[in-house]
Amino acid sequence: MQVLFSLLTIAILISLGFLARKLGILSREHTKGISSLVYYFALPALFFVKIAQMNLWDFNQNFLIIIASLLPIAVITFFLIFLYVIKLIQKDTFVLLCLSIVFGSHVFFGIAFFVATFGKSGLDFAVLTSSFLGPIGVVLSIFLFEFATNKSKHHEFIFRVFANPLIIAICLGCVCSLLKIRIEYLFNSLQMIGRTAGPLSIFVLGMFIYNSFSFEALKKSFIYSCFRLAILPIVTYVILLFLDMQNDIKQFLFLQSGVPVAISLAIHAERFNFKSEEISGLVIGTSLGSFPVVYLLYYFL
Repeated sequence: MQVLFSLLTIAILISLGFLARKLGILSREHTKGISSLVYYFALPALFFVKIAQMNLWDFNQNFLIIIASLLPIAVITFFLIFLYVIKLIQKDTFVLLCLSIVFGSHVFFGIAFFVATFGKSGLDFAVLTSSFLGPIGVVLSIFLFEFATNKSKHHEFIFRVFANPLIIAICLGCVCSLLKIRIEYLFNSLQMIGRTAGPLSIFVLGMFIYNSFSFEALKKSFIYSCFRLAILPIVTYVILLFLDMQNDIKQFLFLQSGVPVAISLAIHAERFNFKSEEISGLVIGTSLGSFPVVYLLYYFL
């Protein structure tokens, strides 16, 4: 029942964000403001403190979890590249399918869900895997948008990656962990900000759904949403069968495969002027579809 209560908690937060826009309490500009608060302050603070407090020297355990979280994405991506090379899928279809896989909402949706479901252990797992999946998703998604639009601006690309506040926070957290640096009063202050990351992320998702909801967009993105929510869990399950890991870690990794795509994809789509409607539909479709999918995944495993 715990996973059901967790999903209900997230659904209520999404509904509150949606209602805030519907009733005119918050405007479209407020969506950007709250999203910026989460992106530039709350999430970096959360990641910095959690990583700084981890024992990254426990390399064997951490390495296996990270590899297990990356493998399904890598397998599907290479398969899509193969299909594109032998010309079985067109360029735009290839890019949209890849985008549906490489950049999941492990940070926004994932952290809120795993904290609600597993508590502190869920947060630790989510931060560890998101520290790799998040930056990799940022890099690959921008690369795919550049590939799709032939707008290659390598200096801007490099700047976007290394100026990303989450990546900066992850790097600083790794330094503090490896050097065993502890500044308690700083950590306490950042923890207070970091605690708002999960609920605010989900609240913003509700506002985004109100701003961008369209049945036409959902229709255009239906096949890509299904690809994300069906193929990724199946491939993840098969890979986990061959890995010698604790059951709770396998359960976490399996559930992680059911999270939606990142909201950031819709922002990048507008910036690159590439399939904005389809990608907004993909964000909304996977966000709504992830509820029954995650529930089924939990009881299947």
